Formats: sequence, structure tokens, C-alpha cells
Amino acid sequence: MVRGTWSCDLDVGRQSGDRDSDFWWEQIDETARRLVPENGAHFLNLGQRDFGSVTYDDLKRMRYSDDWIDGSSQLPVGTVVAALTNEGRYAKFIVTNYGYNLGIRWITYERE
Repeated sequence: MVRGTWSCDLDVGRQSGDRDSDFWWEQIDETARRLVPENGAHFLNLGQRDFGSVTYDDLKRMRYSDDWIDGSSQLPVGTVVAALTNEGRYAKFIVTNYGYNLGIRWITYERE
């Protein structure tokens, strides 16, 4: 679970300070939220899909962005997000709970 206004480091799978984080779960107001890449991390919203169907090889071929993702409309439960972490590792997560706090289940792969 990533608490509202906190950051998350996908390389170690925990909430973190800005220096180590891959994204910030920004709370603009009671309903406007966004997932903001930090420290060189990049993301791609894959929409609602089967989490297990997204493979490591798929992640390597994707085109990532450092643009924020609108959490108010683009991150419902079941959404899968692909990531390239600030340490250069591929990762993916699925939204398991949406609200002020963001529930995710993630996998971060070792570098080759």
C-alpha cells in the first residue's frame, strides 16, 4: 500500500523518500490524484488486463514516458502499469485498491 502523498521505490518495494523513489502518489484534492514519475523512472499505463500476461520480454520492448498518469480517471482497480525504475530495472504493478491510498501488487525484475 502506498499512502497518499508518499513515494514508492519499486526496486525494493516500499514507501520511500524522494531520493530513492520511482513515483509519488500525489493528492491534489479529495478526488484529483496522479502517479508522478521521480528520479528518472518511466512508466506506461497498460490499462485493465491480465497481470500475468505481461512478460519481462514485453516490458523490454515498451516505450516508456516520464509524464504523470492521471490517477483520477486512468488507474481503476485492475489497471496494469509497466515501469522502468530509476535504477534501470523493468517492473510492473497492478492496482489492487484505489483511493487516497494506492494498493499495488508488483514485480521488479533483476537486471540482465
